[in-house]
Amino acid sequence: MSARPIFVVGASRSGTNLVRALLNAHSSLWMSAETHYFDDLRQRIGRGTLQGREQEECERYFLALAHLAYGRGGDPGRAKIDRRELRALADELGGTSDAYFEAFCRLRARLHGRERWGEKTPRHVFRIGEVLEAFPAAKVVCLVRDPRAVVASYRDWHRGGTRTGLDPENEAGLAAERERSKRSYHPILASLLWRGVIHAGHDALERFGDERVRLQRFEDIVAAPDPSVRALCAWLGIEFEQQMLEIPVVNSSYAGSSGPDAVDRWRTKLTPRELTAVERCCGDLMEQVGYARESARMSAAAYAAAWLSVPYATARAALANRRRLGNAVEYVRRRGTLAFSRGSVR
Repeated sequence: MSARPIFVVGASRSGTNLVRALLNAHSSLWMSAETHYFDDLRQRIGRGTLQGREQEECERYFLALAHLAYGRGGDPGRAKIDRRELRALADELGGTSDAYFEAFCRLRARLHGRERWGEKTPRHVFRIGEVLEAFPAAKVVCLVRDPRAVVASYRDWHRGGTRTGLDPENEAGLAAERERSKRSYHPILASLLWRGVIHAGHDALERFGDERVRLQRFEDIVAAPDPSVRALCAWLGIEFEQQMLEIPVVNSSYAGSSGPDAVDRWRTKLTPRELTAVERCCGDLMEQVGYARESARMSAAAYAAAWLSVPYATARAALANRRRLGNAVEYVRRRGTLAFSRGSVR
């Protein structure tokens, strides 16, 4: 089972945390939280056998993740896994950066007494080809959610309050994440990202087939959790377990609200201008994947004017995410090409 990893990808705020949580409720499986490995470390140090400085950099990267979540300044010296154990398992698996990634995920699974491992990084949706090249037996679950709900959730996540039970260090990191999210928000940028994700997921499905890539609608899980989770388990090759349906609200932008309300909450959260901007930007693609348009209250001229703020918003978002972009030119090229694609995904 450890040779058949699972990856969960999709747009930010599309339900990837929910799917990770329900999979982690399974007795044989543990999904590691975001590593950003394929879009970050792997792009910097390559895929060959590691030695010297690159090996040290790789170990620091994963040991930091074993202390605090990605982007929160984890201390490798305070990792919840042992450096020697990480190196030994990585060497056993080939000593490459991919081997270190697998070793990290396997050790995280062992900490929770699980055999099969997986990982959830939403933006790995743009690296599905590389994921499946590195792990040919892997399964990739790509979340699909109404873009209006994605945009509303992304906009409001940074407004969330303090979480109970977090230590001060973790709370400080979460506050920094919320500030980064706030500075990254623009309805058109979020809509373009959604477009890119949808094209990336459908391209991967066409290229690799439905045995390796699954497009999973968030709305189906919320509306009919039992049959949806059973179908997902069957596709993953694991037995359905009842406790997978007994998970709390996970990382929601709206505390105290769950269930069917999560599907239509955008109707009361988005402003008319935001709603129309999303629908004008995503409308053709929305309809192709089953989301009907409802608004057209922003004139074409007003929509064109809204685009005038996009360059400034892009620069602000790039500055807020400068430590996450890796090769900035490649980052923008890959996502931009997919975001502006006019191809059909039917």
